[in-house]
Amino acid sequence: MNRKYTSEAILISAKNSGEADKIVLFITKRFGLLKARALGVRYAKSKLRYHLTHPSLLNAVFVRGRAGWRVVEVIEEKYSFHRALAGDRERLASAHKVFSFLPRVLVEEEFCGDVYSEVADALPLFADENSDSNDVETLVVFRILRNLGYIKAAGDDIIKKNLLAPTRLDSDILKTVRPIRRQIIGEINKTISENQL
Repeated sequence: MNRKYTSEAILISAKNSGEADKIVLFITKRFGLLKARALGVRYAKSKLRYHLTHPSLLNAVFVRGRAGWRVVEVIEEKYSFHRALAGDRERLASAHKVFSFLPRVLVEEEFCGDVYSEVADALPLFADENSDSNDVETLVVFRILRNLGYIKAAGDDIIKKNLLAPTRLDSDILKTVRPIRRQIIGEINKTISENQL
């Protein structure tokens, strides 16, 4: 019998595999980036079928076997981002850009608690109609690169210092992004290019 591991996780992508399986990619609080197989999840009788819609924040149970990780149970779906944004393509597209960026910079099964926290804090901001999804996307990617050590704290620039400070991501910090978004995007692109990410 394999040991079960429970972790809070954000489902960032899922693709069909075989007749009824899915390969799902999570960023988890305990294990970092985790690729797992969901067996039989596309059958109508599957209990996991409606829980594994991405992106969503959930408590999941994983089992590590010889063939890799499997997701066997979802204890609680804390936040279904897809339901919160039903029909808002621009916000979904911004969130998916962040989610598709994560596998480029994270190593599978390597703890990354700060990155997980940034992404988890960003989910409600993407859904908030008062926030600009492009600002959220820019700030989250900027802070992910900072947490991974690619961007250092800005010396004299007080606004950038505030953006990079290890505080929780919220709408107040988000307000300072718009005036310098081009500058931040330039720095992100430069960092990605220099590090071949």
